[in-house]
Amino acid sequence: MVFVYLLEGIFGLPVFAGTPPAPSGLAYVFGPTGGFLAGFLLAAAVTGWMVRKIDRFPLVLTAALAVVGGSVVLYIPGLIWLGNFVGHEKKLLEFGLYPFILGDAVKAAIAVTLYAIFHGRRSM
Repeated sequence: MVFVYLLEGIFGLPVFAGTPPAPSGLAYVFGPTGGFLAGFLLAAAVTGWMVRKIDRFPLVLTAALAVVGGSVVLYIPGLIWLGNFVGHEKKLLEFGLYPFILGDAVKAAIAVTLYAIFHGRRSM
């Protein structure tokens, strides 16, 4: 599904976040946030794989590890690509990481909680 979402944006549909009109197209994908879009695809795959394969831990811990792993996989290509636009110094983290950590942590906690509620097969 993430791949289809990215294809929609590449072909010009206004699916990416932004002020109206929503940015889209191949030029947007190769812009400063393009690495995060690629990382989003990788993160979805890694997170799903981890949830299915890491089952020796309690459910909440498995989900938390998968979410953290997916976040790392999202940020690596995103920050590397963004660095080509803002430089690879301290400014990179100020633009591409620090402003998003708190929000990502809250969303991760919500995702782990919902996963545990709806997939509560193992002990928590």
